[in-house]
Amino acid sequence: MYIRHRVGPGASDDAAIVMAGKVWNLGVAVGMFLADAVDTLEKYVLEYGDKDREIAEFIRQNFKDLQMDWEDVYRLTFLAAVPEEQRDEVPDSSLRHFLRVDRRHDQCALESHLLYVQGRPYAPMVLAHEGIPNRKFYAYVEERLAKAHEYGF
Repeated sequence: MYIRHRVGPGASDDAAIVMAGKVWNLGVAVGMFLADAVDTLEKYVLEYGDKDREIAEFIRQNFKDLQMDWEDVYRLTFLAAVPEEQRDEVPDSSLRHFLRVDRRHDQCALESHLLYVQGRPYAPMVLAHEGIPNRKFYAYVEERLAKAHEYGF
């Protein structure tokens, strides 16, 4: 069940994936995507099982060498949150939008994000239902990361 605690743009799955990759590494970005995919797919089952939480708990208990703590959760939450005044710069892709291939470039949004995280060239394309240019979004990411650094994140 989805519960909205506050009115506003909320958090962006695109931002969570890209920020995780920029702050930590490519593997964390891929893990964020997989967690989002599990969460999405679980909405279409007959019996809800909270599998994304189960997977997260398994990782927390069995991969202590990751050395991630609640401060990291707060940092990612801040980075994925969409400021009201910047909602036109931040896409929020569904699983379908992450995987839909732009045939002009043979690239999907997820691939664009992972290339950007690695500092590799990516083709210009629009993201999500909102049609936000990926270059505009990545400029927002850099600005948001700089702001987080100012705040001590």
